[in-house]
Amino acid sequence: MGKLIVVDDERIIRESIAAFPWEDIGMKAVGAFDSAESALEFLRDNPVDVMLTDICMRGMSGVQFIEKVKEISPDMAIICISGYSNYEYLRACMKRGANDYLLKPIDKDELFESVRSAHSNKQIPEHRTKYDDKQFGHHYIEAVVHYVQENYSRQISLTTAAEVVGLNSVYLSHLFKKIMQVNFSDYLNEVRLQAAEELLVHSMLKNGEIAYKVGYNDPKYFSSLFKKRTGMPPNEFRKKKKGQI
Repeated sequence: MGKLIVVDDERIIRESIAAFPWEDIGMKAVGAFDSAESALEFLRDNPVDVMLTDICMRGMSGVQFIEKVKEISPDMAIICISGYSNYEYLRACMKRGANDYLLKPIDKDELFESVRSAHSNKQIPEHRTKYDDKQFGHHYIEAVVHYVQENYSRQISLTTAAEVVGLNSVYLSHLFKKIMQVNFSDYLNEVRLQAAEELLVHSMLKNGEIAYKVGYNDPKYFSSLFKKRTGMPPNEFRKKKKGQI
């Protein structure tokens, strides 16, 4: 059974997380600490597989804490939890070896899935620490782009894409915008609307059928997006491309 500890200076949160039924996923909470210093003291003499830690506590910064933990146990999986979505801080933690970053309030199922994933792959991939952020990101963004191009007709989202590549959705959102220079949702719409253009020209499907086929449940919303992109509604676009107007 894997061992985990919880580090958070908020007593209710710390005790609540430690009391989760960790045995359901083959884990056991062996300690709950209110400071980075007390956790480090414990870790020096006790092997642990996974650490769940707030990164905005009194005293030592989250980044410093992660660095010291990695000096003691390089292979330990670390999941950061925070009440704030700060991209630069998140990136700093991830580059120092954190496996995931979850926002409060913590969802138990999301946390369990993160712990399962981190525990099964405790060794941080080399590119997370050896390369810079952009090199690290390209590998994941390429996978996300491929996922979108293969699955745009389904009900996919930033959250599902993040799950596919094993990244936190907040981190993926910032990484995608930085590398692709466009928001994930805008990119998804672009791929879907390009596919719609092809279907309008090369098929006899009706507008509503095309909308569903490229991933939109609301044909009116599809037509609105299409007109915004091309300057004309779908039917007019079809006629123009076929030389009828």
